[in-house]
Amino acid sequence: MHGTDHDVARANIDNLIALWRALGARAQNREGGGSARLHPAWPRRCWFDTGDAAAHPQQITAVLAQLPAGYIVPLWDGPLAPVLQPALAAEGFTPLFRQLAMTLELADYTRAGDAAGSLRDGRHLELQRVDDADVRNWCDVGGAAFDYAIEPGVISYALGAPGLELYLARLDNTAVATGLLWRTGEVVGIHQVGVPREFRGLGIARTLMRQLLDRSVDCGAARVVLQASDEGEPLYRSLGFAAQFVIENYARGEPVSRGD
Repeated sequence: MHGTDHDVARANIDNLIALWRALGARAQNREGGGSARLHPAWPRRCWFDTGDAAAHPQQITAVLAQLPAGYIVPLWDGPLAPVLQPALAAEGFTPLFRQLAMTLELADYTRAGDAAGSLRDGRHLELQRVDDADVRNWCDVGGAAFDYAIEPGVISYALGAPGLELYLARLDNTAVATGLLWRTGEVVGIHQVGVPREFRGLGIARTLMRQLLDRSVDCGAARVVLQASDEGEPLYRSLGFAAQFVIENYARGEPVSRGD
């Protein structure tokens, strides 16, 4: 990608990495240059700072060799890919799941307004901003939606970060979905949109997305980005999101959680 396309793609990755940092990622620097970022808890991501790690491929191999089972290493097309991909293969990491980075220019989005919360059956989905008292409930609902444990301590740690907004969606006073907005400059990332299995088929995910997009417009963002699963991709395309690039996520052994 060149010029504007490259900048837009970079904005997607920058938003995602900034969120991982806000969730408590720690730097792991090594002698001779090169560094990695690790989460001691969920979402268990490990990634490398592109600038110096690309110049020190041996440091990537050293980090991967010592990385405990359960960590997920994302790979996308960029200057680090030619170094990281063979290192992952050499250290026994295999593709676990893919995501599609997507973007939506909010100038092309028509705000839903009062109709944003209306479900197909006429009921209303209430969007509730999460505070400290609701963190455990948010983690429980999100964990049920994604089939992995989300640690409340990680969410509580990040909750006060500027630009982070957590939401629960309620139907008939029952929490039925989660969402997370993370703003970096004029870009808002939509993350952790999840509906537990027993509440699927009601149009909750689409309705929640319209509410989150409206909120993104209201806060003055110019663009929304996300990383779609294979299951979620059709919904996002129907809302006007355009595909950017693939993120292939690698793991060795059984991962603790997939995260977002």
